[in-house]
Amino acid sequence: MMWRRGRALDDLDEDIREHLARETEENIARGMSPQEADAAARRAFGSVTRTKEDTRAIWVPIWADQLLLDVRYALRLVRRSPGFASLVVATLAVGIGLTTAVFSVVNAVLLRPLAYGAPSRLVWIVTYDDRVPIKSIEVVSAPDFVAFHDHASTLERVVAFFIGMERVTAKDGVVATRVATVSSDFWDLAGATPVLGRLPTTNEDAIVLSHAYFERVFNGDSSVVGRMVTIDDRQVLLAGVLPRTFRPQLPAPVAVSLPPGEVEAYHATAIQPPSPTDRSIRLFYVIARTKPGVNIAQVRSELETLRADVLRAYPRLASAPRLRVTPFADVLVGHARRPLWAMLLVKSLWRITAYPAGFDPEHVLTLKVQMSGQAYRTPERKRAYLAEVLQQASAVPGVLATGVSSDADSRLFLVRQDGPPMPILDRPIVRLNVTSAGYAATVGMRIVEGRWMTDDEPSPVYVINEALARGE
Repeated sequence: MMWRRGRALDDLDEDIREHLARETEENIARGMSPQEADAAARRAFGSVTRTKEDTRAIWVPIWADQLLLDVRYALRLVRRSPGFASLVVATLAVGIGLTTAVFSVVNAVLLRPLAYGAPSRLVWIVTYDDRVPIKSIEVVSAPDFVAFHDHASTLERVVAFFIGMERVTAKDGVVATRVATVSSDFWDLAGATPVLGRLPTTNEDAIVLSHAYFERVFNGDSSVVGRMVTIDDRQVLLAGVLPRTFRPQLPAPVAVSLPPGEVEAYHATAIQPPSPTDRSIRLFYVIARTKPGVNIAQVRSELETLRADVLRAYPRLASAPRLRVTPFADVLVGHARRPLWAMLLVKSLWRITAYPAGFDPEHVLTLKVQMSGQAYRTPERKRAYLAEVLQQASAVPGVLATGVSSDADSRLFLVRQDGPPMPILDRPIVRLNVTSAGYAATVGMRIVEGRWMTDDEPSPVYVINEALARGE
């Protein structure tokens, strides 16, 4: 465009010269001297410079010329002070990034209305132990949920859900998918109406996809609806696809580390109470809609009574002693609509830069591996595959070390063998990642005391961080 504009201006100069030459020749023919003829032609034509500016203003907007001049001036300043210019650009980038992040959070949590009917009657129900200061324990057990769902007269709808990452096998391979496992009342509570297919029926093992995920992973192919798909090595019916506008707010669980993003698939589940002798327990997050005219105190009182009945029916199950019922909107906005998001982001950034990370990320490349299908069903086959991956990666020229680490983010209760007996809910909870022998050297992790593990340990070996060693 700039080349075209320059050529047009050159043509304009030539046209003006030809016009003045013709006028001068005509004046000479009338008997004027060459000097008088040229002067008369220029007087008749007017200001050449003004004519060029007027023509340029028609061809090219004035702001474009001014912008070009500003850009040229800025580039000259950058060449004079490259260090200062880099600092300014970095500052602007951080500022824009923070502003975008803050707006995204505020828009999702504060500005966007709750995507549920009767939002003022929605409540968030958790059970917890105030001796355990970890939010991941604030959940509801399956026996409690069934009691609330089947017998609470103060509640109109009760929904249990949990969000995690699952492997969905699509045409182009295995895709890590953010899946919300939901109970049967979820569809009514969220007002779900599919644009393709149908919703799962009661006790049906089926999934429903978000519209964005359906287009991205399945290329919008409607023929997949109603067919079986593979999720974590099991066959599940793909029942339907939800509209683009279906975006219910579901708080991400604290118990697992999830990549940012919205729910991509909804997996229907049937929640049944365990047998009285079963020690295993399923845990969920619970949203409920109260009946009209019912307040939170009434809900809490009834649920406490139901929990006492559950405790008598399941005396061997570990149960959190306390119950909390909170307006759902308060859970989403943090119990108060205070604009502290920017401060939290700045504080997190300061923490990242103020304390050493404990490893050296320079020159470290990462690769995420997902295994599904019959070939990797057993732990032995998975370990063999990972060993082969590490062996081949180590053979690449320039590779100094290789390692593998799980991102399962599992948690377990810690028990000191030399300590006194301790009730399970009083035991500290630690986050556990499984790694290979070469992991520490690969990421530059520093061992301050003791040693790292090997691949030939006769029994499980654990390495803890300094915070856990100090008892924090």
